[in-house]
Amino acid sequence: MIEVNKTSYSAPIKITPLRRVFILILTPILKLLAKIHVESIQNLPLNGGAILAINHLSFFDGFVIQYAIPRPIYFMSKAENFRNPFLRFFMYQIGAFPVQRGIYDRSALIQARRVLQSEQYLGMFPEGTRTYGKGLLKAKTGTAHLAMQVKRPIVPIALDGTHKILKQFLHRAVVRVKICPPIYPEETQNAEQLTEKVMRTIANELPNNLRGEYY
Repeated sequence: MIEVNKTSYSAPIKITPLRRVFILILTPILKLLAKIHVESIQNLPLNGGAILAINHLSFFDGFVIQYAIPRPIYFMSKAENFRNPFLRFFMYQIGAFPVQRGIYDRSALIQARRVLQSEQYLGMFPEGTRTYGKGLLKAKTGTAHLAMQVKRPIVPIALDGTHKILKQFLHRAVVRVKICPPIYPEETQNAEQLTEKVMRTIANELPNNLRGEYY
């Protein structure tokens, strides 16, 4: 088991100076590496907290989503990324916080609730790992459980093309970010049904070769 800061839920829920600098540097780099097309941004809730559920293609996904969306996003990230104290500090400062996969991680859930109760966007990858363009994996139900507990909408986001960034020399990848209408938990749904609805919505906006388990 990876040991992380047990008070990870105290990570700042604000735009830190380091985050501002990082975004300032990141924006021109992403423009250099990829042509990013953002569709249906009007589907984002203008106010209040929401969970952004995103298919996970590559290392670049979180950066591209933050580039595409005008509000700050706070991401759950695997605990392995927080082992080094310097990296852990950096991750906290740019809005990420650790979650230990495969177990009930109380501190991660506390932080996730804090983000949503602070009327912010929480970014989650329901598949739990990167697929590198091999198709959607069967999603875990944690995103749905959280949405049902805190009564916040899930915004499915279909991401295509990030797995091609840096794959061809001097060639910019074409990346598509499709923001789908929010899905609100219903009392008659269980977590499995809500997860299925979210992932089917994402799959319907992806090319056939990326739909995987939801083809």
